[in-house]
Amino acid sequence: MAEPLGSVTLIFYSLDPGWLLGTEPVLNVLAALAQRSTLTHVELAIGEGCGAHGQMTNVLRIFNGEHVELAERTGTNPNFSYVQLACTKDAERRMLRWAQEQVAKRVPFSQLGMLRSVLWPRKTHGESFFCAELVAACLREGGMLSAHTNPGVATPAALYRLFHRASAASGNPYIIRRVTYERERKQTAASRQKTAHEREYYARFGAHTQGF
Repeated sequence: MAEPLGSVTLIFYSLDPGWLLGTEPVLNVLAALAQRSTLTHVELAIGEGCGAHGQMTNVLRIFNGEHVELAERTGTNPNFSYVQLACTKDAERRMLRWAQEQVAKRVPFSQLGMLRSVLWPRKTHGESFFCAELVAACLREGGMLSAHTNPGVATPAALYRLFHRASAASGNPYIIRRVTYERERKQTAASRQKTAHEREYYARFGAHTQGF
């Protein structure tokens, strides 16, 4: 029997088009300039689980001044783009378990690590992370990056260049789930209505048509 497949989804944030008007934090603008890319942030949705309204769950992320967290994301912000990658179910479980351990340890954000990532990357030690380093470390845990990879060199732009060609899908998972949910809901409603009409017809005429 073939091993069941799992998946992870890289979630990339691009600078808001109005960033010159002050819509972005200074750190985001500096990150974009250093990378020569509009990508300034990355997160990782582990697995294909979804919330009550189709939102992505188990989204591994970290922000400046905060700690590692597993959160939900609706995906409705147009500044986000997505790269879904296939993996084994075992790899998915390992990545989720590792992510939960980082959350439990309340690992903090490293502003210095982020600033160094382009010019003078540090060696990842696990005592703090910036966003791309966190995602790369998690991917390494699942065998999707070499065990010899130093997550400290990762940037959102570098992760995008590395993985976007291998993407199994690039659509917004939230939107895809909502479309699928609405289609299935309409099909179910139509099926129920048809069944109700058939029952009503049989209740009225069934006894007189059984002989035909």
